[in-house]
Amino acid sequence: MSLDVTRVQALCFDIDGTLRDTDDQYVNQLAGYLGAIRALLPRREPKAIARRVIMAIEDPAISC
Repeated sequence: MSLDVTRVQALCFDIDGTLRDTDDQYVNQLAGYLGAIRALLPRREPKAIARRVIMAIEDPAISC
């Protein structure tokens, strides 16, 4: 059996850490955005908030 590449329309990748550890990249990027409103987040570190948001997005069972 051979692969008919002319019929391939898309490739799907699971990027939740299986193929590449992307959590830290997403956390750092979101923390950068949150840093702009850091004054609105008293005593809260943007990186800690970003980590919780990313974890909640990846696993809806985890509550923020």
